[in-house]
Amino acid sequence: MITVPKDFINDDTCKKVLLHGQNGLIHISTKAPLVDQDSYLSQHTLLYVVSGSLVVKTDYTLSTVHAGQIVFLPIGVYQLSGLVLEGGALETYMFFFDEKLARRFFGNVDLQVERKEPEPLTFNESEALKSYLSFILKNYSDKTEKNATNWKLLELLNLIEKGPVGEKFIARLNRAQNRKKYGIRLFIEKNFHRNLSVEDYAHLTGRSISTFHRDFKRQYAMAPKPWFLKKRMEMAKSQLIEQPALKVADLANSFGYDNTSHFIKAFEKEYGITPKQLQLSEKKNL
Repeated sequence: MITVPKDFINDDTCKKVLLHGQNGLIHISTKAPLVDQDSYLSQHTLLYVVSGSLVVKTDYTLSTVHAGQIVFLPIGVYQLSGLVLEGGALETYMFFFDEKLARRFFGNVDLQVERKEPEPLTFNESEALKSYLSFILKNYSDKTEKNATNWKLLELLNLIEKGPVGEKFIARLNRAQNRKKYGIRLFIEKNFHRNLSVEDYAHLTGRSISTFHRDFKRQYAMAPKPWFLKKRMEMAKSQLIEQPALKVADLANSFGYDNTSHFIKAFEKEYGITPKQLQLSEKKNL
């Protein structure tokens, strides 16, 4: 799983046009298609597709974003796939902004609280948005301009609000800002395998870290970290039994272990046997 925007900020192949903390604009271009990439968006994100197309999946929706379109993705977990035309590239501009900046934007907007599920919104580019991006690239593309970042992002949000999808955008962003608390058990059972931190789970379920810990212990009678470790080891064991040829390094990486030896030690501590030993025993039983 990739974390947006953190992983793109740390990727030297992605051009940072504007950047201030976790707010900014990044240019991404790749000739390799993306295949069902699980992505955790820790900030609200606007993806402007210049070439190629992007397929966005949630638990409830599926949408295709074509060249010349923009998709608003509220904070959440998505599955992204990128399609590349022959000889072309998947080129996108990614605007991302935090909840604090969104609250500043809403400062002059009269809203009713909506406790509805936040969801993506796809809309077409406009001449105003194209002129805005052209100005940004002309004046800021050769440097990361920290001081201008938040002001230019607020300008973008105001442009969208005044455009054809303004009311829909405001409603979707408002939902995301006031997202309801997910039931801990429902959300965790669906997402425990993802490479997320306890802080990420708290954020996604609409809770502070302390409230998440309290609600989690009430549901599972143990702290989050040991519970996640146990469940992920159970899932890893199941996959090793079902796929004896599965590479241990790939399995470790899928659960967020950058160091395979750490995964092996955790697995052996849980089951008294290494992943490789389990695979060998399963092959003998075939």
